[in-house]
Amino acid sequence: MEAFKADDEIIKKLEKRGVPVLATLGADPADPIKNMQNVFSMIGKATGRTERADQVLKEFDEHLATAKKQVTAAGLPTKDFLFFDGWLQGGNLTVRPYGKGALFTAIGEELGMTPAWTDDVDKAHGNGGVDPSYGLAQTDAEGLTAVGKANLFYANDEGAGGYVAALEKNPIWKSLPAVKEGRAHAFPARVWGAGGPRSCEQAIDAYVDVLDKK
Repeated sequence: MEAFKADDEIIKKLEKRGVPVLATLGADPADPIKNMQNVFSMIGKATGRTERADQVLKEFDEHLATAKKQVTAAGLPTKDFLFFDGWLQGGNLTVRPYGKGALFTAIGEELGMTPAWTDDVDKAHGNGGVDPSYGLAQTDAEGLTAVGKANLFYANDEGAGGYVAALEKNPIWKSLPAVKEGRAHAFPARVWGAGGPRSCEQAIDAYVDVLDKK
């Protein structure tokens, strides 16, 4: 189970019932990638697959190192970037920027990019819903104007009728520099933003696939 402290109430209840518990730290905004690696290693050890876990983590490190070189050679017009997802509720469009401390943001940083959704931007343009443990914020289409000319990346898992379809009809979205210049890119469907090494490799590939073409 996921926990953020050793004395979590659910852990206590399970332990009282004699239920074996493996509690992992769900997120660590100070170093999301390291936390992902630690959790993966812990699960590998608990399941008797330490050697396999070590191999997968080694492959992740190698994958990331290769991707860094590709992005460095790409010569981006700007290194600022933002990854976001969103949703529609009652016809209202909500955008969830991934800021400092988010796993996908940390991956972008490792690739040499600079997060555009800063604390100052969030104070000025965020509208609540922030989850500091995961580096997630909340805004609307207008809030995206705060990241200026940043490259934009976004989740697009909903298909027809989802938040992306609504966003693409929004005149504010159409006016953003990244959109006008062809630097707004949808991630492939089902790339998990809170996964392990393999999911992170998919995210790395999603970044590199578009950046390496610039």
